[in-house]
Amino acid sequence: MFRIIAKWYAKRQYIWRQEVDAATNELNAGLSSKLSTEKRALIDQLYKEADDIDKRIEEFSKMETIGFWQCENGHEEHLSTAFAGVELEISRTCSTCEQPMKHTRRDLMTGQEQYESDKERKAAEDVADNKRAQAKAEEENADGSDKTAKYFRDLAKNNRHLADKIRKL
Repeated sequence: MFRIIAKWYAKRQYIWRQEVDAATNELNAGLSSKLSTEKRALIDQLYKEADDIDKRIEEFSKMETIGFWQCENGHEEHLSTAFAGVELEISRTCSTCEQPMKHTRRDLMTGQEQYESDKERKAAEDVADNKRAQAKAEEENADGSDKTAKYFRDLAKNNRHLADKIRKL
């Protein structure tokens, strides 16, 4: 009688353990999937930021070519001339902070100003490149999380399959 009860109990306990392990593995798979989703959102954000930086670099290059007004606080305003190619304004104040503005155009810059502008452009390009490199690294991490989730789902499937086989004994 004891053996029958012990066998019945051992069988139920083993099935229980397999089902608990399967549920734990499913939780781990869900966590890995969630982390992968979060990493993919970060990847999209990093690529968007890098693209925005590139767009701003291109826009600023065009502005330098045609000229623009810039105040001491960094606010920028486009030229507002009535005649193409003729600068009518001698001075201007910033509409945002009321500071005096300076007219800036690439061909009117000194060598030092051009050097500083090129240096800032290069720094912005480096930031964009770093964001893209970080996004690449996060892509590899996200792929690893996907593989981990698949591994845990396979383990859970195997645990449940084993529990079903034990039930049939």
